[in-house]
Amino acid sequence: MPYVITAACLDVQDGSCLKVCPVDCIYTHPDERQYFIHPTECIDCGSCEMVCPVQAIFRLPDVPATQQDYIEINRAFFDQHPDYRDHHSPSWK
Repeated sequence: MPYVITAACLDVQDGSCLKVCPVDCIYTHPDERQYFIHPTECIDCGSCEMVCPVQAIFRLPDVPATQQDYIEINRAFFDQHPDYRDHHSPSWK
């Protein structure tokens, strides 16, 4: 079950999650205000959730009701950036 990054990450982008992700499945884009977890690359280890200083990361079934729209926002990010679907790590990551 993948993890989702929610509103608390907006404009924070601490980067702790990037450092601990063993499969480098967390992405962003210069035009975005947060990070996104690739749903098929995520191995559900939970490392990112444990280190997030703003508690923005949740397992999919645990996303709070007030943050459910971030499930769709995460999916839409990868629809808008299909080049990230096959684990191509961007050079600015």
